Amino acid sequence: MAYSVGNNGGSSACNTRGRLLTEGIYLRPQLLPNTNVLVDCVQKGMTHRQIAELVNDQNRRTMGSSYRPITRSAVAVALHRAGAEPGRPRYREEIPWQPIKTEHNNNYRLTMLRVHARVKAGDQNIPERLLKEYQSFARMCEQTGSVVHYDPTSGFQTVKAREGIDCDYIRLTDEQIIDRGLVEKMREMGYPFPTK
Repeated sequence: MAYSVGNNGGSSACNTRGRLLTEGIYLRPQLLPNTNVLVDCVQKGMTHRQIAELVNDQNRRTMGSSYRPITRSAVAVALHRAGAEPGRPRYREEIPWQPIKTEHNNNYRLTMLRVHARVKAGDQNIPERLLKEYQSFARMCEQTGSVVHYDPTSGFQTVKAREGIDCDYIRLTDEQIIDRGLVEKMREMGYPFPTK
């Protein structure tokens, strides 16, 4: 286990979570792994929340319950401070809904849209497991004529695609419909616009 230097306020007693180094200074266990480990997790397609859960599971096994669990924010800050995630893609075309509520960030449909965006961008580092799940998801959408829709209240849902309007496995937002010049087509086909 890695250790970092800390100060226990001048007391000579050893902190129960660290080792006494010298008078008043102790070493405490490092709760976050090396930045390279965090970057590797991101490259495997893990979200910050998933990384935090993985690290907390490992810490629980090695330290028992005597540690303070890390949060997804701690992972994000560590990656940002290390300059390891300067331009994380947001996939605005493939995932046009902003903001997405925190409780919906681990949704299967959202993960598949992220993989879809990575496939479109030519990413060669997508894990095989995710690619297989994505291929199954894409087949299902194509066979059923479905796309993904997001509502902040109810989360991600699979809905029937509006023929000639929706594409790339998503229900287009009003903004995208306007940007793509599809307003008249929406009205001609009897779809309400704006949709809200």
